[in-house]
Amino acid sequence: MDAKPAQDLEAFATTAWFLWNNRNSVRHGGQGKPAFEILEDSKQFLEEFRGVSELPLHRQPRPLKSWSPPQIGWYKVNIDVAVFKDIGHCGIGVVVRNDKGLIMGTLCKNFPYPLGALEVEAKAAEVGVIFAWELGVREIILEGDSQVVMQAASDPSLAPISVQQLIVGAKSGLASFSSSKVVFTHRECNNAAHLLARHAKQI
Repeated sequence: MDAKPAQDLEAFATTAWFLWNNRNSVRHGGQGKPAFEILEDSKQFLEEFRGVSELPLHRQPRPLKSWSPPQIGWYKVNIDVAVFKDIGHCGIGVVVRNDKGLIMGTLCKNFPYPLGALEVEAKAAEVGVIFAWELGVREIILEGDSQVVMQAASDPSLAPISVQQLIVGAKSGLASFSSSKVVFTHRECNNAAHLLARHAKQI
């Protein structure tokens, strides 16, 4: 390798492997092959290997995630938002479901709120908590697809300055429930709330 760094190391290794196999065959009473035949066999094997290894890999599709029900006796409150820059409004969608997946209540709200997406996500957390309380459920899992907001709702010290007041409001509301959790989820698990938030533009 040091003397001839440009040599074909794959061809060298394949030929050495065929020589070793030929030697083993002779040692165990088999028929040895002439050198030119060993060389041709090793070349053919290497070409076949390269042909297969250069084929495009078929990636396995990522398994689709879906909404999952909460534990028995709990309710899941899914929240999401949509920002309508063309009209200067925002939409909030909230879906509350029980442990059987049955819908206990939904909220679809459109209001002028000329802020960024993060601030609207924090507002949705506050609205979702208030809505769940008004429905009368007392053991809830607040679930949304904004990782920053969900982490901040779990620990307000992590909240960005722009959403601190909204997060404090949501956290204060959660303290009123008998039990509560805050969970981040992927967008595909939050589809119902997302569709409601987008529909808010029409109302």
